Amino acid sequence: MHWSKVLSRVLRSPIKDNYLISGNTTMGIGGYAEHFVEPYNKEDIVSILKTKMDLGFPLYIIGGGSNLIIRQGSIRGLFLSTSKLSDISVQSTRDNFLFEVQAGVSVSNVLKKAFSVSAEGLEYLVGIPGTIGGAISGNAGGKGYAISNNISWIESIEPDGSFRRWDKNEIEWNYRFCSLSNDRRIITRVGLKLSHGNTDKIRTKTRTFWEIRKYQPYNYKSAGCIFKNPEGYSAGKLLDECGCKGLKSGEAMISMKHANFIINLGSADYSDVLNLIGECRSRVLESTGIDLELEVRLIDA
Repeated sequence: MHWSKVLSRVLRSPIKDNYLISGNTTMGIGGYAEHFVEPYNKEDIVSILKTKMDLGFPLYIIGGGSNLIIRQGSIRGLFLSTSKLSDISVQSTRDNFLFEVQAGVSVSNVLKKAFSVSAEGLEYLVGIPGTIGGAISGNAGGKGYAISNNISWIESIEPDGSFRRWDKNEIEWNYRFCSLSNDRRIITRVGLKLSHGNTDKIRTKTRTFWEIRKYQPYNYKSAGCIFKNPEGYSAGKLLDECGCKGLKSGEAMISMKHANFIINLGSADYSDVLNLIGECRSRVLESTGIDLELEVRLIDA
């Protein structure tokens, strides 16, 4: 029996077939997933991982679809979206707050919740799209701050379907890197430690970080920053100095506002984006000797 039929018998969440995946990405690019599911609960995720162990099939985990570019055409396997894992709970102690956040909660909703209870410490995430699960996987942040600073623990479902709770110190963190994203585990929930603050101070800090990011092309579809910043350099500045702003391939273009963003002018496809990535890397390497590393995730299976 085909693995999708096995899954359809054991999951409470419906499986969609031949699903157009572009609408689940902030770039608006992508073909047809053979199968797509948004699990309502963690038990369905366990069933998916156990079935994958037994029968084997390609599995792709997506959250808010930012930082992700998917090729056109038909893509074999199962796309699993964590978007239905959307609960937040808050515990307040004398010293701090502990936010328990499921992986599918958007970063913006976590910030709204923090502001509503005067919890301070995540203002640096303002303007970052996607979900908390994705923010953890990429250790999102900016200007010397990263979400790893606020992590208390992370809950995951391991590739064999077992649950695991990780203490922050068990995890390796680096610039745009979290070691838990290396294996085929799925992050389901996180404990975030925040401080007691006041709304005026939180609002001021939030505005400060927004001022930094307001030059990003929010009015176009994009996947966020394409390249990581090399140590000691700004990828956007390097790309700008190498004349990359305004470069086009089909309906994809390097943003005139920020050279580390590729924007979709309307009907860009995967090959357009790859062409621009290749041209940008080539120009920077030839001019500076720096080989830029991708920050976005490509799905080209």
